[in-house]
Amino acid sequence: MSHDHHLQLPKFIWPIRIVQLVLSVIVLGLSAANVDVASFDAHAFAVFTSLFSIIILTYYLVAVHAVPRAYHWMAIVALELLAVVFWLATWAALAGLYADLVGGSRRSRNYYNIDRRSPEKRSIYSDYQGVFQAAIAFSVIQFVLFCVTAVFIGLAGWRRHSSGRSARGATTTPA
Repeated sequence: MSHDHHLQLPKFIWPIRIVQLVLSVIVLGLSAANVDVASFDAHAFAVFTSLFSIIILTYYLVAVHAVPRAYHWMAIVALELLAVVFWLATWAALAGLYADLVGGSRRSRNYYNIDRRSPEKRSIYSDYQGVFQAAIAFSVIQFVLFCVTAVFIGLAGWRRHSSGRSARGATTTPA
């Protein structure tokens, strides 16, 4: 079967896609661990964004290699841009929550009784902070990687659109 309806992307996109998939699984695990300790909306949103990324990356890999008829370049562009927005919102929400919890807001520290906890609970909180920081860091990396791939996918989609080819590779003729 012909793959002429696929976007023409640089070869280095594939390793980036694999890194995105691995990092999505890592952020999923870190965020799920944080949901287990303290269920905040930002952690749940990070779980959603990780699952969304895993689903779209799996769709992309399957559509390119196994089921080419499922590939649609407009869907690839739209999902990529949506992933950029989700990762931006995810790391911003996580960073905002982290700043509120540990950034020196005395009101938050008193509300969560951080300073009055037992040493065991402080240890759990310290572990939670470490996992939280890792989730933020990997979310920022994911955002940057999705921005990079979005630029190349967007450019490939623009070239395809401006060349006058339809979604299945046929050229359009004026009426």
